[in-house]
Amino acid sequence: MSQSSIHSSKGLDLPVIMLYRPYLFQLKSEEDEKKQRNLLYVAVTRAMDNLNIFVNAEKNSVLQGLLDSLEEQQEP
Repeated sequence: MSQSSIHSSKGLDLPVIMLYRPYLFQLKSEEDEKKQRNLLYVAVTRAMDNLNIFVNAEKNSVLQGLLDSLEEQQEP
């Protein structure tokens, strides 16, 4: 198993992604939210077969948006 940063995975496709984010940085502005959303997008779109995301249960608009989108994809 190898590890790499989210930034270095840009442009790659991998069979399994395990994203461990013990915390998400504080959103102080719309620019911060945009950066965080783009970084998470890069991370989750690398997975070909399996995506595992481990985060703290804190409320975060970017993470909540991601979870809502994933739930919508699961509905028939």
